Amino acid sequence: MVVSSGTNDFHGTLYEYFRNEDLNANNFFRNLRGEKRPADRYNQFGGTIGGPVWIPKLYNGRDKTFFFFNYEGLRRISPFNMTSTIPDAAYRAGDFSRSSIPVIDPATGAPFAGNKIPSNRIDPAAAKIFALLPNPNSPGSVDAAASRNINNYINAGATHPSNNEITTRVDHSVGEKARLFGRFTRYDALGPATPALPGPLDNQTGDSITTATRLRLDIRTRGRRR
Repeated sequence: MVVSSGTNDFHGTLYEYFRNEDLNANNFFRNLRGEKRPADRYNQFGGTIGGPVWIPKLYNGRDKTFFFFNYEGLRRISPFNMTSTIPDAAYRAGDFSRSSIPVIDPATGAPFAGNKIPSNRIDPAAAKIFALLPNPNSPGSVDAAASRNINNYINAGATHPSNNEITTRVDHSVGEKARLFGRFTRYDALGPATPALPGPLDNQTGDSITTATRLRLDIRTRGRRR
C-alpha cells in the first residue's frame, strides 16, 4: 500500500461518494409484488491534509519533517430480504388434519383422533414460543411430502453498516543521505446481522465488529530501505 507524504506546502482534499434509493430503479420482483424500493444508501466520505510539521516558536519542519493525515468514513443503509418457514395458525393450534403424516400420542402410542392435538395437551412452553412467532406473510411454495407451505415468511428491512479509518504518516530527513518515516493506521467496521425473524426467536449470531491497527517504521538511505 502506498500512502502519500506531506510536502513543503499545506495541501488538503475533501471527497464524498453518495448513493440513494431515490436514484435507483425498483427490481422486477418487488414491482411484481407491488412493493416500494427499499432504503439503499451509501455515503463514503473523507478528507486529507498534509504539509510540513510546524510548531510556532518551537520547530519549523520545512525541508525536513512532513506529515500526512487521512480520514475516511462509510455510512450505509443496506436492504435485506430474509425468507423463512414458520408454522401457520392451524399447525400452531395442533391441527395437522391436512397432513398425511400421523401425529402419535405419546401417552397411547396411537395417532391423535383426526390428526389433531387437543389444546390441553399442547405444552405451555411451546405455546409461549409460538406466540412470539409472526404470522406467515407470503404464500410460499407447497411442500407436498409434508402437506405444508414452506418459505412463507419474508422479513424485509435494512441494516446500518459503518466503517471508520484513519491513517497518519510522518517523514523526517536525517541529513542528506537518510530518510525516516512512520505510518499508523486504525480501522474499525460494524457489520450488523440481518435478522431472519423479528423478535427474540431470531437465530442470527449478532453483529460483527472488525478492528485493525497497523504500524510501520522505515529508514531509506541512498535508495536503499531498511
